[in-house]
Amino acid sequence: MESNEYITIDIEIKYTNQKNYGDIQIEGNQELDSFQSSTSYKILSNKIKGTFIERQLNKNKGKNYIKMSLQSKQNIITIDSLIDCLELINDPSYDILYTKDNMISYLFAFTICEMNDKKNDLLNKLLYELGESGITYFIQIISTLNETKLKNYVYYLIKHIINKMNGFSGIKYETYDYDNIVQFSISSYLNINLNPFSNPPFTFEDNKIVYNTGNGLTKANLNFIQGINEKLNESFIKFYTYNNYFNVGKILRRKSDENLLTGDDYPHYYELTLENDENITLFAIRESENSNFIISTNINDFSKYGPYYLGEIEVNYWGTLFNIYDNGYEDSIYNKIPKLIFKKRRFLGKIIYETNIMGDYPRFFNIDVVKEDNSFIHLINMKPRWNSKMGCYTLNFYGRVKKASAKNFQIIEKDDEDNILLQHGKVSKNEFNIDFRKPFSPIFAFAISLAAIGKKRVVS
Repeated sequence: MESNEYITIDIEIKYTNQKNYGDIQIEGNQELDSFQSSTSYKILSNKIKGTFIERQLNKNKGKNYIKMSLQSKQNIITIDSLIDCLELINDPSYDILYTKDNMISYLFAFTICEMNDKKNDLLNKLLYELGESGITYFIQIISTLNETKLKNYVYYLIKHIINKMNGFSGIKYETYDYDNIVQFSISSYLNINLNPFSNPPFTFEDNKIVYNTGNGLTKANLNFIQGINEKLNESFIKFYTYNNYFNVGKILRRKSDENLLTGDDYPHYYELTLENDENITLFAIRESENSNFIISTNINDFSKYGPYYLGEIEVNYWGTLFNIYDNGYEDSIYNKIPKLIFKKRRFLGKIIYETNIMGDYPRFFNIDVVKEDNSFIHLINMKPRWNSKMGCYTLNFYGRVKKASAKNFQIIEKDDEDNILLQHGKVSKNEFNIDFRKPFSPIFAFAISLAAIGKKRVVS
């Protein structure tokens, strides 16, 4: 094919009341009479390399034309919006003038033409223009695009709304990356100022999100995002389950620059890496001395219930009890949201420290690990032995510990000191070694380290 050769694209749009799926899914209006609109467009072949046109031509067995036949609700996709896509392919500087009336049509056109950057920009603009009151309409629009990445987008949009309804911070999207389809901070574009102690405008009814406009209710069905939780959690299984070999790992702690007026060096950041598994890396944050730990798979995003949220460690005031949970929703929220779409959080276990204010003997703590049948495995830390020559309590860490510390310990089953299940020890001021095996998953081993390193009021 010569570079100066033209490609002809025949475009036909049928406005109909029937459901029909091509590359996209569009549901028509029962009250709409069927009719169609069509046109032809020519474009130079040297402009189509790497575009959807080239891919369609390859499917078309080399024939020098493409026929696009779409079925749609009236004006949800227009000939003009598709022609403008082709003009953009021909000339990237081509300017499109958006209005509230045509943005939906262009969103469909950019999806059909696989123009992801333009679709990205338009999603930004569309959500901003529609605002809070247009969210249900926006979700209905996305639901008509049979595209997995946009379903994920709506999934986290709903999570953002749930967070704001319950007084949490919004979902951060700066690091939300599904092949660069959606990369923006939804918190800055969607400023939902919901008061969790009043009647918020959003509620959930079965698997629908409901918005109370004051003049009536608008609803959007969320069934199209069912199953996303399951797929997400499949990618997280490796963090929640143990393996049958000894994991050799390292914990790094990073404190914020200390505030000279208050002496506060929070938030604290933590990272777990494994020498024997490059696919296991976990991160955690503790915002203040009294806050819980949030565990994430992304160093830049610790938003609760966000795309990288793995779980939480709830800490009591005294720093003696650490309850470990996965990334599901707590009961008070779960009872108010669509249960077929989101999951209830699961209790993974707990760590309990004995009170030891004076610090005149080594720390002692118990660990309960929840098994799949909801029974518990009860474990303890091995009691160090007094070494009269060194004048201190000691344990044999086989070269994995470099510094004396109350944070050096080994986990065993009671009365079985020969079977070490986890050991943890200080290497430098902000570096610790951790080695673990069954019954500890990576997230549970990480939680044990965080509990040990974190400040405790009545344990010295």
